[in-house]
Amino acid sequence: ASLQTPVLFTLAENLAQMQLKVAVDEADVGQVAEGQGASFTVDAYPDRDFPATLTQVRYFPETVDGVVTYGTLLALDNADLSLRPGMTATAEVLVREVQGAVLVPNAALRFNPPKAAAPKSSGGLVAMLLPRRTPEPKRIPEASKRAAKLGKVWVLRDGVPAQLEVRTGATDGISTQILGDTLAPGTQVLVDVERRGPKP
Repeated sequence: ASLQTPVLFTLAENLAQMQLKVAVDEADVGQVAEGQGASFTVDAYPDRDFPATLTQVRYFPETVDGVVTYGTLLALDNADLSLRPGMTATAEVLVREVQGAVLVPNAALRFNPPKAAAPKSSGGLVAMLLPRRTPEPKRIPEASKRAAKLGKVWVLRDGVPAQLEVRTGATDGISTQILGDTLAPGTQVLVDVERRGPKP
């Protein structure tokens, strides 16, 4: 997983040894720690990734427009002097690394196949005059409430969507790790439905 944060370069002892001041959101500050690896890009070199190391997480917050962030410093090597003080960049701090994980796009965990439209009942004049019965709210089983790491994905079986319950792990905001052997690597999951409009 990674955190993406705009950063501001500040001059350290000389131009070859610089620091990045990263504004880490309060919701993410618990995931960052000294010694973690990082990388960043700058607009001047959009195709180049620069390595860095997290050296300090400050305790005093900075609040701008109601948003609380914590200053975090990253050390970098600028031996070729390509970076300059005052540049703005986007940094990714590596907060967790999982090897050999089975990943699915987060869109697959949110996907639900469209339901077929139910035919409208024609109860006549009596049905129109009688008050409709309010359906009782569905009760969520206690086990489902406790299983915060459970999710579901949909796969095609013989051309028909089939639901699989899965246990989820780490996420980077784009993809999520699937734990256990419920989903084999390479399995195709549904993320959307192709909607075709009427032919012209």
